[in-house]
Amino acid sequence: MPSKVILKVTKGALAGKEFTYFGKEQLFVGRQEDCAIVLPDKSVSRYHCMMEITPPYVTVRDFGSLNGTFLNGEKIGQRERSVSAEDAQKERYEEFDLQDGNTLGLGKHCELTLHTVLAQCCADCGEEVLEANEVGNGATTPDEMPKAFVNEKGEPICEACYLKREAEKREEILDVLKKACIKKEKAETGRMEKSRLERERLQVEKERKEAQQCRAEAKQQRCAAEEKARCEAQRKRPEEMKNQQADKKCKGCGRQFTPKTPDNNLCPQCAEDRDKLLRAMLLQALGAILEPMQKRSVDSPTMQRFRKVKRLGAGGMGEVWLVQEEETGKNYALKTMLPQVAADEHAKKSFLREAHLGETLTHKNVIRVYKTGCESGAFFILMELCEGGSVDKYMERCGGKLPLDVATYIMLQALDGLEYAHHANINVECEDGIRQATGVVHRDFKPGNIFLADSSKYPVAKVADFGFAKAFETAGLSKHTRTGTAAATPVFQPRQQIANYKYAKPEVDVWAAAASYYNMLTGYLPKDVRGKDVWIEMYTGMPVPIRRRDPKIPEKLAAVIDHALVEIPEIGVKSAGEFKSQIVKALPLHIRHTLRGVL
Repeated sequence: MPSKVILKVTKGALAGKEFTYFGKEQLFVGRQEDCAIVLPDKSVSRYHCMMEITPPYVTVRDFGSLNGTFLNGEKIGQRERSVSAEDAQKERYEEFDLQDGNTLGLGKHCELTLHTVLAQCCADCGEEVLEANEVGNGATTPDEMPKAFVNEKGEPICEACYLKREAEKREEILDVLKKACIKKEKAETGRMEKSRLERERLQVEKERKEAQQCRAEAKQQRCAAEEKARCEAQRKRPEEMKNQQADKKCKGCGRQFTPKTPDNNLCPQCAEDRDKLLRAMLLQALGAILEPMQKRSVDSPTMQRFRKVKRLGAGGMGEVWLVQEEETGKNYALKTMLPQVAADEHAKKSFLREAHLGETLTHKNVIRVYKTGCESGAFFILMELCEGGSVDKYMERCGGKLPLDVATYIMLQALDGLEYAHHANINVECEDGIRQATGVVHRDFKPGNIFLADSSKYPVAKVADFGFAKAFETAGLSKHTRTGTAAATPVFQPRQQIANYKYAKPEVDVWAAAASYYNMLTGYLPKDVRGKDVWIEMYTGMPVPIRRRDPKIPEKLAAVIDHALVEIPEIGVKSAGEFKSQIVKALPLHIRHTLRGVL
């Protein structure tokens, strides 16, 4: 059973009603009908508070409610009666962490009680156990549902441990039968009795062989599953499977040490050294590029000539480094990601499974990902380097915004990258094997995730970081998505994504592209979040028409952008290809002529 969060209404009109969450959610709670949890109580504000859920972690933040929010009876947020709801929403209220059993009072007569259920593990081996109606990692339900198994104490165990216990039981029964036969054979005399005992012995032997055959088949199935897992691991992480012995030679200092996990190539002391950790990542990541072409191992002299050049940037989850192969001078970008919580094997596999989707995308307007992996607890992504940097940095160098022709040249290419990704045929690794799927949703599209191949006036633009932020959070490696971090950019998220992050559709990327285009042309965000709570404004606010920001924007193009930023009752433009077509038709003729290479 995976971890889950249960919110139960213990006071108020909906007393007894429960809301259960198994994955990441961002919930607005209040009287308003478009809230995720609607509480029809007059003492509850229209938008009373916001809860962020990443099971088993939960936080709550008041939105300046009139009657206040109370955590276990203590007030954690409330506005003065002389302050209007609109003015209160301009304030930034503190976030509070909730624990199992906490009560959350909303107003005078409404209360929620939190209950967290941790993931259920096998009582014998400690592996996560799925219930009969569950599938790991939220994957598509397979044709045959997994069975539930328990030990003699009623504790859950996995199928492998169950088969092992059953085999032991059969062995004990056979031993009892054998002893009984031997005792009876000694007590009985006579040819007929001996003949009968011989028949019994043969029957017992037959049963033993059948039991042995059952055990052999079960063992063969387990071995086949383990071999499949090993082969898949070798495909993804060839370096960590080279040495399965108890001790390893540290890649940093050369001393022998006992690794805690297969991807541990550094001793504990060297794992704390940033230079040595980056070096170990290079041995993994860059080796994956060279071996198919040059048949060289990661310990060859050529591999030793890879070096880190400089740090390109840092964000909420880690750093990005420029690394170079000295022999050829070819540059790469190495992104390192440090988990905010302990990364167990389940979390590692979950992240790498999601991140592997980036390796399957091959398009001129999508950054090429060469390798994703884990080294001594730190995750890395090796990708192609774009010398021109990100668009948000380009905007800073240009005074905060871009000319119409340059911004449009970049955006049309980015939309090509989105259109490809939204319809690409990909192989998705699920618990029951590899399945084919169609399309990847970015979920974090913004100027900072569009990169430029060079520093020319009209550079090739490439979309970066497909699904990496989402994969990091889904795997439980980041406790929460907090405002201002690299993993959460709510100013480029439509209300549909804020309300239903887990099931976001490709159209949320189209809205984000329209918001990014708006920002590139004007230097402003579509919604005026200054002096306001960013989450409530992005959920309830309306975009400012773009010509109010800059009257020089052509009227037809402004109408296209404003229409693409519509959110109610649904997003105005559904596909990246449709948005590009509308932009091209609305461009002045001289701009269309200038940009004919990307139309």
